[in-house]
Amino acid sequence: MLKFFHPFSRCFLSSKGGSKDLEVCEEYNESNCDISDCHKLHLCIKFVVGRCSSGKCSLNHKVLSSEVKNILQSFGISLNETPRDILLSIIKSPKIQKVVEKFKSGQNEKDSSSGKQPEEITSSEKKKGETPSALSVKPKEEEKKVEKPLPIKTVWSSELRGDVTIDEICYNSVEDYCPYEEKGCWRLHCPYHFHWQIKTTLGKKQSWVNLTVEQSLALEKAFCDVNLSKVSLPILEPSASHSFDKGLLLILKGKSKWEADFDTMTLNLTSKNVTFELRRLCTETTENKRPDPCKFKWYFSDISKNWIEYGNIDSTGNENLKCNLSSKDIENHLQTRPNSPLPFQNQSYTYILDVQNMVQMNLDTNARRNIRRRPIPHLKEETDDDISGDLPSHWESMQQDERCRRATLLPSSEEYKKIDNLAKTQGASNNILKIERVQNPYVYRAFQNKVQEMKVTYKNDSSVNIRQLFHGTAPDTVPKICDENFDWRLHGTSSVAVGTVTTGNSGMARPPINTQYNLPFDSTVDNVSNPTIIVKYDKQEYYPEYIITFG
Repeated sequence: MLKFFHPFSRCFLSSKGGSKDLEVCEEYNESNCDISDCHKLHLCIKFVVGRCSSGKCSLNHKVLSSEVKNILQSFGISLNETPRDILLSIIKSPKIQKVVEKFKSGQNEKDSSSGKQPEEITSSEKKKGETPSALSVKPKEEEKKVEKPLPIKTVWSSELRGDVTIDEICYNSVEDYCPYEEKGCWRLHCPYHFHWQIKTTLGKKQSWVNLTVEQSLALEKAFCDVNLSKVSLPILEPSASHSFDKGLLLILKGKSKWEADFDTMTLNLTSKNVTFELRRLCTETTENKRPDPCKFKWYFSDISKNWIEYGNIDSTGNENLKCNLSSKDIENHLQTRPNSPLPFQNQSYTYILDVQNMVQMNLDTNARRNIRRRPIPHLKEETDDDISGDLPSHWESMQQDERCRRATLLPSSEEYKKIDNLAKTQGASNNILKIERVQNPYVYRAFQNKVQEMKVTYKNDSSVNIRQLFHGTAPDTVPKICDENFDWRLHGTSSVAVGTVTTGNSGMARPPINTQYNLPFDSTVDNVSNPTIIVKYDKQEYYPEYIITFG
């Protein structure tokens, strides 16, 4: 299922068993509820309204605990969402909304009596300019408290416009629940600790526009590779029904091919002279919370044009050229004195590092080298699923509650080239616009379980006969398949456990019995020795591995 990140469900359903509204149990919060079939939620009420410290509270903070799930299902609330989205649906209950307003008014009175605003920010958090690969940062000694008005509404990465008061992603929007979500948060709300945007004209003014999650993931994966300076942007489907996608589709001129340049931080139309400014937002950080997408390494281009992290020996192997500077040192300098040059040296030379212009200068030879600041690789490692070890290692990491992801492959990757070549050998003559990898842990594990069962049955791994086969479909079926999960009818290539075969015909509803094993044949074919048609009867015996979009 293609995952569209959305703020929250705007509707609230009444209990199937009656017209009562969903409630949080007061007895549970005040002392202990001894009602065995209590129909109210046993959740910490302060947690529900975003006013509780989970580290000190002994009450339940898990919206997916078994007893809470049963009650939510009885009120028609979907559990196929992230815990944060489920929590937001809970808050839409009229009775719980009253509790939320009560807490808000109580907090406002407390803030008013102490003369404080609901939140304060420092001048270093103000919207600031950026260099191509390193954010400009106000020196810490210049920071002072500045009160700012709350915005009208919270901005989401799933919306077209992405302008925010503070150019950061809200940490709580990714990890938990933002207490300012309802009344307006200054930062971007996003499903990940990073997001990519472009600047264009909307109406009469310049605005930052959100790229899709799929595009953002593709850019992020490439940006983590210090060897890449450019990457193609995944193409949007013209048939996209989501209003956000349609708006972005107009900006990106349909199926036009765009290329991101990380050195200039621009998005360029490859066929025409059209350029958009490009930026990467990441999460607000503190000493106690710094997600991996917000951790950076610094590299310089050595004499062989290899990118070497500061503090390491370059490709010449000369120990005398190893500098006394680390990525951490440079990052600290960027945060405290970004406008000042950073001097350093090795046993042979003295250098100046200019983090504004992203160059390294040798003061003895006047040689200049380019430098790069890139996030540490994190997409494959960022997972909350403890049983992800049985999934392919090359898959992108997925959220714990994410059922399926379509990951766009980079045309330069070996994986893309392999599938492209496979398609051509199978007679595909049309131009390939993009190739997406289907990451569905549930369907994948069902397929692997079936493969293992077949290996045990036939006592011969080769008898399973796994092949990559193609199947086509009309484009208008894709949205429905995305909503209802992937299946064999999806356009693309699938891994298929062919197993034992026999000749079949169009009138067969099930394959005949294989007398050797006293089980039905796994597949029927048009020609046993050289099949061109393979018919499957058990959906666990194939996995939709890739989607190929042709022009």
